[in-house]
Amino acid sequence: MPEVWDDQQIAAARQAEFAKLGPNADARIDALGRFWKATLGEADGAAEMSRLLTAADVVRSEKKMARFASQPEPPPADPAASGKVTEEQWAKMSHAERFDYARSHDQSQIQKAG
Repeated sequence: MPEVWDDQQIAAARQAEFAKLGPNADARIDALGRFWKATLGEADGAAEMSRLLTAADVVRSEKKMARFASQPEPPPADPAASGKVTEEQWAKMSHAERFDYARSHDQSQIQKAG
């Protein structure tokens, strides 16, 4: 019959595993926690961290973090592709051209002042 561990036994086993990571174990685990919470949100980041039970789990999570962090930024959206003008184009427009441009776009997304 399998042995059932209580929370204290699990925590002690986890700490023993994390000790295998060396003197920087706490800093490494803290960095992972901050990264996953910032990337996935508080709840999902905490869930990701709760899955780290062994030193090997921490190393795998660090590899995933490195992959996330090394992905290139997507290129900025091309304003012309969305039918929008750039700030430079807007600055060159006359008042009549700006009015015509504004009239040709959905105004429901513009917040009213006041």
